[in-house]
Amino acid sequence: PDGGITWVNQRGGTVYLNLGSDDGLSRGTMFTVYDAGTVNIANAEPKASVEVTTVRGPGMAEARIVEDTLSNPILSQDVVYSPVWNPGQKTHFALVGFMDIDKDGKSDRRIIRGLIEQNGGVIDAEVLEGGDRQGKMSVNTRYLVQGERATDKTDSKTIDASTRMIQEASDLGIETISVERLLSDMGWRGSERTVGAGTDPSGGSFKAVPKDTGETRDGFQRRTRPGGSTRRESAY
Repeated sequence: PDGGITWVNQRGGTVYLNLGSDDGLSRGTMFTVYDAGTVNIANAEPKASVEVTTVRGPGMAEARIVEDTLSNPILSQDVVYSPVWNPGQKTHFALVGFMDIDKDGKSDRRIIRGLIEQNGGVIDAEVLEGGDRQGKMSVNTRYLVQGERATDKTDSKTIDASTRMIQEASDLGIETISVERLLSDMGWRGSERTVGAGTDPSGGSFKAVPKDTGETRDGFQRRTRPGGSTRRESAY
């Protein structure tokens, strides 16, 4: 584990960590949360994820709860971990393969780069789309993040470059992990799309549609109680 939870505000959806400016922590760093006493992260089941919102001192930071469960909530003394961030040092990565984290058929390599760099990691090398290679791996490279494997639609240049990088990583003793494993260990969750309620907070941007006629009326119409009273008006 990289650190621990010192205080939890479930109602406010926040926690405090025993990490801060002295550890090189920055806003936006994400962690997965494990039960107190967890030592071997590789064999443990994560219980939640948090994202640092404010670094409050040399050894203190505030984070928002990104995801947790009512059956196993975050507790004081729980521990946190990130494969990207390490106290006082940077973790180095290499990237290879097609990376589509939202399964829309489009590359999300830019998002992966941003998440690694935002959390203090460094990208040493990668095979770019089209097969060009950028940067160089070394014994200091900690992880090779591998996306989807080549298919019959992948061009030969990309296949050759990817194969060489995977073999080189093996020769250097660099651990290969999947994109899914990286995101899971980071505690990252995709953003949810929401539908706005219009620009007029009074409701004027909505159209009321009566069920019987299908006509569309501008704005809301007042409705009165039976008997014609206009008290306690409501809208529909």
